[in-house]
Amino acid sequence: MNTEKAIDKIRKLLALASSDNASEAENALLAARRLMAEHQLTERDVDDAEKPGELHRLCYEEHTVSGLKNSWMIDLAQVIADNHCCAFVMSSKGRSTVHRVWFTGLGDDPAIALELFGYAVHHILHRAREYRENELGWLTVRQLKNEHARAFENSYAEGFTAGLAAKYAEQFGSEETALVLVQPVEVKQYLAGLAEKTLTCRRDAKNDQARAQGYKAGYDFNPTKQIANA
Repeated sequence: MNTEKAIDKIRKLLALASSDNASEAENALLAARRLMAEHQLTERDVDDAEKPGELHRLCYEEHTVSGLKNSWMIDLAQVIADNHCCAFVMSSKGRSTVHRVWFTGLGDDPAIALELFGYAVHHILHRAREYRENELGWLTVRQLKNEHARAFENSYAEGFTAGLAAKYAEQFGSEETALVLVQPVEVKQYLAGLAEKTLTCRRDAKNDQARAQGYKAGYDFNPTKQIANA
């Protein structure tokens, strides 16, 4: 396949990547990026408009992040951002210790990252609620129940993130494909102008079984299937 035909096919795949069907959209995007890697093309090479990229910033509104709650979302957001050419940042108002997750990137990248992140968070929290309701009924001391529930949620989320990262590594593991995932210069410049934020997170107990379950779920993650079963 020559470069011109490859560009045409990539454009068609990228058009499919805007599908309302999350699974179909993800598969189309992956296929487009593999083809771009094979022909050493970037998004600008296949952009009809051929104009400088405009950054889009999208906020995850449903849940917030702090050192005491949902801190596992930080690593999850970073993995998704890194594999969709985006920057992940946290923002807060004033001196608040409660933050929101943002994805910044060119074109549809932040929208895709935000959608996948939302599905993943929904799945993890749903699984954590199931565990609390179905498997901790024997605990009558509220503090102990909360500790066990946090240990499960954090460990499951940690495993899920590791499994998802392993899945991405398989899909984008070659040196050629990795070139496609390099952050665009506009995204790097945006990140360079930001002050780094850090969180001091509460150290909770670990649940090795929950982490193993989470790893498998992250590796097998299918947004359409997971959201339908939630």
